[in-house]
Amino acid sequence: TTENPIFQMNGDSEPAEGEVAPAPSYAKFTKCTFTTNQKVPYAYFVLQANLTLDRCTINITNAECDKPIFRLDKGADLTLQGSTVDVATSAPKLIGFDVVNDGGSAILLKGATDIQLGTTMFTTGSKANVSLTLTERATLTTKGDAIVVPAEAAGWTLNVGGSAVVTAEKGVAITVNAPNMAVTIGGNAKVVATEAVLYAAAEGVAFTVESGATLEMLSHAKSNATVLLEGAGSKLVSSGTITALKTSATVYAIELAGANTSALIKGGTVNNAVS
Repeated sequence: TTENPIFQMNGDSEPAEGEVAPAPSYAKFTKCTFTTNQKVPYAYFVLQANLTLDRCTINITNAECDKPIFRLDKGADLTLQGSTVDVATSAPKLIGFDVVNDGGSAILLKGATDIQLGTTMFTTGSKANVSLTLTERATLTTKGDAIVVPAEAAGWTLNVGGSAVVTAEKGVAITVNAPNMAVTIGGNAKVVATEAVLYAAAEGVAFTVESGATLEMLSHAKSNATVLLEGAGSKLVSSGTITALKTSATVYAIELAGANTSALIKGGTVNNAVS
């Protein structure tokens, strides 16, 4: 129980007097449980070096602050392998990740990793280059919007593959507010939302949905589109399955709302293009 981070690793810190070994650049925990019931000033895991959590559990309770769980600095990478992060009920305001400006970071969710959040994956402060990959059987479930890329972000890539599942129970699954970003949904991955599944809010966003991947917008009582291209010059290339479940409102599978937007369907399936 701590008011400080559960775990902090300063990868560039100076060794103490008399030490000859450099500060660690990598740490791995296997079958460990991290628990706290306290608020923290800025994050629960503070990393300036690479961290792997293998079959670990993170249990944060009674935290009514809107802080990130992981804060990645100086290009630190994070791998969650078959691990569980469930804070949707006990800490409903916590955000998944904040990546600061000192270099890009790679975030890999793999195995049977299961993340349950009450809010979104990233804070608006996440501006550095980020590579986010969900693969194998990784799942991400949020009560609202799932993954929101900040407008100031540059050089981000997002890949959902394997049999990974992203679910936004009351919002948009993937919103891209940064220009010229690439998002790929591949393998047998599934992305589900009650509002738009893929939403390009910025210009030049490129969505690729590969064969075997599924996008599905759940029944919702408002006009919407499964894939909404609002940013100028944004595009969709799909050979997967895109479904808009019918409601009493006007629902589209694909809506090209921005100037010079385009959609190319390469042998894929579009269900209920307009209802």
